[in-house]
Amino acid sequence: MPNRTSKRGQDERAAALRALTRAKLHLVPGALEQVPTAIREHFDSPWAPVEVFKQQLRPFPTGLLYFWAAQQRGHVLIGPQDRDYMPGPQRCGQRMLDGVAHVALADLATANSRLLVLVGRLLDHLVGCRGAADGAWLSDGGGITHRWQEVGQRVRELFALGYGQSEAAQHDPHAYFAEGLAAYCLDRRALNVADPLLERLLHRTVMNEGFWAAEEE
Repeated sequence: MPNRTSKRGQDERAAALRALTRAKLHLVPGALEQVPTAIREHFDSPWAPVEVFKQQLRPFPTGLLYFWAAQQRGHVLIGPQDRDYMPGPQRCGQRMLDGVAHVALADLATANSRLLVLVGRLLDHLVGCRGAADGAWLSDGGGITHRWQEVGQRVRELFALGYGQSEAAQHDPHAYFAEGLAAYCLDRRALNVADPLLERLLHRTVMNEGFWAAEEE
């Protein structure tokens, strides 16, 4: 007999990804024509970079995807250049977007950790203050609810322990959170060895479907 619960979960996840794609994922027009052939050859259609990006979101809970899709801010713009995550309103082609992670086609082609770090910075800002330009990010100790504020305070405490895996992560709580989240998605076991307290915190909260369901309730 088919597993109906699993099928329902798959359908909900597919719906969440569709909502996120419509609301938050954007592609610079003619982006593939602006990169070297060696990068362009990794994609079989102009829309393929968006599909590749969506594949990188597989580790994230469905509740997180729905939350992200519903926010006013927090966009992803895929194009020829990486300009980091940039808070605040900015013009992107013919539209104005607020809070944009600029993902480079080169990072999608090589499947490195950079794009997940950018997503981590974006989510850090959204969960901290819904992306307000002058608001406190989660890793600053912020949080859009009391439970998220508790998580934010814990991230700050863990950052102070100095287990960041890069120089940036040891000096900047935003980098610490974003790199930690990317590491969780790519190699959770390695993160558990390097920073077990952060791995456990992410497992209980940001990467936990039950935590998001409780927040929604």
